[in-house]
Amino acid sequence: MARFVEITTEWFAVPDDADGAKLKIKYLTPGQEQELELDALSVAGSSDSATANVSFDIGKKRQLVVTKTITDWSGFFDRKGKESKCTKDNLLKALSEFDWFFDFVEESRATLRKNVEKEKGEAGKN
Repeated sequence: MARFVEITTEWFAVPDDADGAKLKIKYLTPGQEQELELDALSVAGSSDSATANVSFDIGKKRQLVVTKTITDWSGFFDRKGKESKCTKDNLLKALSEFDWFFDFVEESRATLRKNVEKEKGEAGKN
């Protein structure tokens, strides 16, 4: 059954955060997930497939996941206590400064995928 998904984003609260930080995570379709994986590949050498060296860049993938799936946030503050805007630069800063950040994003994405699959199943019953 080919049904489009209604849920595209959800807010996820960062556990035990004193400032009530939360992230708005966007669901990526299977095709978008594949594009993300391909974007994380690096090709070195000749473009000739026989001599090209293709490698997977995990750091690039982490950056792509964060910048392509987080559409908004709240409760994130700069060092002076001013709320930080959800920009690409700030997302990458959070990725590099908070050791929990990427794992939380991935856990949230897994929950969102389950919610989308559940919605698809319920839509198929109607």
